[in-house]
Amino acid sequence: VVELKFAKSTSYWDNIANQPPAYMNAADISCGTIVVVQHESQHCEPGFVKRTEDLVHQAAAKSKVDYKVVFVDVRQKPSASRIKSS
Repeated sequence: VVELKFAKSTSYWDNIANQPPAYMNAADISCGTIVVVQHESQHCEPGFVKRTEDLVHQAAAKSKVDYKVVFVDVRQKPSASRIKSS
């Protein structure tokens, strides 16, 4: 099972801790991946990432499901073709 979570969601913290284990248990699945989409710089900071990983680890241990977290940084980057060389 792959769960997609948007870091900018107002219910992110509740959803990250509660929904994936509930979905996996309901579907009788024992492993999965949570993909966290990071839209803003604050979602890429070490504290945010660690808190997410800790919540996922706690929820997995509590519900006896095995899943990991993958972070995807979708912040807009400058175009490589528009960068002038010096």
